[in-house]
Amino acid sequence: MTRRLHWAIAALVAVAVASGLAAGQVDADARLWALRLHLLAGAVAVVLTLVRLVRRRHGGDRRQGIAGIVHRSLIAVPLLLGLTGIATVIAGQALAPLLAGAPVPGFAGVRPAAAHMAAAWLLLVLLALHIGGARRHRPHGPGAHPKTA
Repeated sequence: MTRRLHWAIAALVAVAVASGLAAGQVDADARLWALRLHLLAGAVAVVLTLVRLVRRRHGGDRRQGIAGIVHRSLIAVPLLLGLTGIATVIAGQALAPLLAGAPVPGFAGVRPAAAHMAAAWLLLVLLALHIGGARRHRPHGPGAHPKTA
């Protein structure tokens, strides 16, 4: 279950990042669908992150040093992204257009959007550190399976 949860969150984050970036590069109709996909993938990733947090609290996470900081941050930053995403939609007055299928206003100048973007870049840095650490500590040899927390 833990490994499946890990990879489900990873896939959802990839979809959220790709659709969030695409939303700024496409016409109004495609932007609406890209933002809807971004919100859906992000919301499900946040819910699964909360599930992971609850599971981890019961099982404990004894990682120390940089690995511990990265793993704890990989729980906190997606939650921060969820909060700043909600704040961006509300402050940018985008909820009604998203639900109605109307053109969505831009988020330039919307304060929470800057925090959301900064948190997204932080998440990408954390993911790079996580992937680097996982590759470095992956067991080698026939039949070896990397342990995913």
